Amino acid sequence: MDSSSQLVVVTGGSQGIGRALVERFLRAGYAVATCARSAPDLARLAAALAPAAPAALHT
Repeated sequence: MDSSSQLVVVTGGSQGIGRALVERFLRAGYAVATCARSAPDLARLAAALAPAAPAALHT
């Protein structure tokens, strides 16, 4: 499957298994949309991962 045109939605993406999935899908070339209960946790996630894939992570 061509990952460049695929969007993955991960709930609970700021920590634990959700974060691991976000990281893995970004490395595989997918665009990722994620949400979490904590806005500060999402901001930290974006700060940590967006430099590697600035157009691929949507929080």
